[in-house]
Amino acid sequence: LQSYGAYLAGVPQGGLGTLPGSSADEPLAAALGRAALNSLGLLLIATALSVVAGVGLGLLAVRDRPPRIAPWLTGAATVGLAVPTFFFGVMG
Repeated sequence: LQSYGAYLAGVPQGGLGTLPGSSADEPLAAALGRAALNSLGLLLIATALSVVAGVGLGLLAVRDRPPRIAPWLTGAATVGLAVPTFFFGVMG
């Protein structure tokens, strides 16, 4: 109980402790920062790919007369939004 109190006293100063199981007793704040940077990089790449694909397919759908690809894109978007995200995570 005393060690928990000491931990809570260090949290406001940014002392989150060390990462359990790390060989060099890496501070938890440093590990969280590294993971946050990796996640931010993945987020930016996924956003860029989504924008490029979305704008490209949208322009392709609007350009055709009569619309041949628009119904397929509407169906794909509906299925993509209807299927839960965790399903894609598990399947991927």
